[in-house]
Amino acid sequence: MTPLARKLLDVACEVSGYSAADVLSGCRKRPLPAVRYIVGDALMRAGYSSAMAARELGIDHATLLHGRKQMNDWKRSRAYDVEQNIKDMFNEQIQDVWKSMVKRQN
Repeated sequence: MTPLARKLLDVACEVSGYSAADVLSGCRKRPLPAVRYIVGDALMRAGYSSAMAARELGIDHATLLHGRKQMNDWKRSRAYDVEQNIKDMFNEQIQDVWKSMVKRQN
């Protein structure tokens, strides 16, 4: 696992309360897939291809792309509040990761 992927996974685990083993397990019990998709989305925003991001998470790239699409449909879900809360907290936490990446590039 790349350092960036590990850092994002660690932040997602801290925010969601799940272990890295749980997130990477492939379990489909909610909100674990959402946590995987959130990390995959962040990796793709950082420049990873869908295949690279999915490989880091141990899932198929089509699964990741489908999951990213489903994130837009969360409002129809009963679990929306939990998943959206995780996503919001994750996005707040990774601001430091993005800032450190920008500093290294400059």
